[in-house]
Amino acid sequence: MRRKPNTEIAAKAEELAPKIRAVLKQKFGDDDAAARAYLEAGLAAARRKVEREMEARQHRRKPRKRQCCDGCGSPELGPVLHDDVWKAIAEPREALCFNCILGRMVQRLNRMPRFDDLRPCRWNLLHQPYSWFDLFVEKLGEPDNIAEWRSVGEPGEFAPLNFPHHQNKENHT
Repeated sequence: MRRKPNTEIAAKAEELAPKIRAVLKQKFGDDDAAARAYLEAGLAAARRKVEREMEARQHRRKPRKRQCCDGCGSPELGPVLHDDVWKAIAEPREALCFNCILGRMVQRLNRMPRFDDLRPCRWNLLHQPYSWFDLFVEKLGEPDNIAEWRSVGEPGEFAPLNFPHHQNKENHT
């Protein structure tokens, strides 16, 4: 937000002063003490609001140089999940490791992670054959949306998704 120079603020105050005087005159008549008290109470409330906003800005989370799990501090982050699943287990800007994701899914959803919870994206395919995708394939089998997973990233960016049983099916057809 751009700050207004003092001259702009002073000009605006001069412009509003007659209107403020008229409202105070209408509300309090000739009772200058009551009008002054009313005005000072309003200014004090405005000052408190500004002070709270400034304090809140100071306490806002600063960007981290290195991303780590907000649940336990682990430097190893877990897989990227679909938005609806993430909203059920975490805050939007929160980062979690796999152990924290697993714990929260059991605690909040009463179930283990499923393959369809994983979002087909680059993060989940990084470091193949040791990616999140590969771990889920090993534990749960091949996903129903294999074509969507194959379309992730630039052509040739990731190694071909190697499933011996899947390739055999393709070769026999």
